[in-house]
Amino acid sequence: MTVHNRQGVIQGWGDSPLAPEGRDVARRLGRAMASLDVRRAWSSDAGRAKETLRLLLDARAEAMSCSREGAHTEVRSGRLRALVAHADPRLREWGYGGFEGGPAAELNRAIERQMGAALSRRQMNERLPQVADAIAAADPAARAERFDAIAGRLTAFLDDALADLATAGGGLGVAVTHALAIRSLVWCIDPSRALEPDKYGNGSVTAVGFDGTRLTVGPVASMAWRQA
Repeated sequence: MTVHNRQGVIQGWGDSPLAPEGRDVARRLGRAMASLDVRRAWSSDAGRAKETLRLLLDARAEAMSCSREGAHTEVRSGRLRALVAHADPRLREWGYGGFEGGPAAELNRAIERQMGAALSRRQMNERLPQVADAIAAADPAARAERFDAIAGRLTAFLDDALADLATAGGGLGVAVTHALAIRSLVWCIDPSRALEPDKYGNGSVTAVGFDGTRLTVGPVASMAWRQA
């Protein structure tokens, strides 16, 4: 949750600070991840994503150092300090070009004109590539991304992230990115899973698995960590 989220302002490649509830969610998620053996951590290069990851990792490290038997040994060994946050522009949200910084209502009207009808959130999810291309076609600045460009950068990141994890001996990686970027990556792996749920909550967790041959999508936009 950011200031622009509250204001209904488009912030794809633009940015605004995290709102207090956004910072709180990041810390709570980090504490919930204390038991997970995370080997790598990435975020998009947006300030809001980098701050989310920093808060998450700091809260996780604090929880690990205080809550588990043997965790102090892990801190002294340097394993927690070795978990470096990497910012990657390929994890950015959709680029909205000339619509950046404007009201969300204006973008929605442009999509409606291009698609020929007003679409519900679910209908937009069902036609995700067409919606991205409609935004690009309507962009007065001609800078908005088409879906193939979005999918290309996200899948390229995933390929490199999996290779990086392989050099670490496998294990878990965490990537902080944005709602439509996540939905788009899920679409690239399994389009049927990109329809659930209609809206992703702040701090939700989507799992992607790789068995050395095949990518799979686990829980999508899960908030189960809140009950952990």
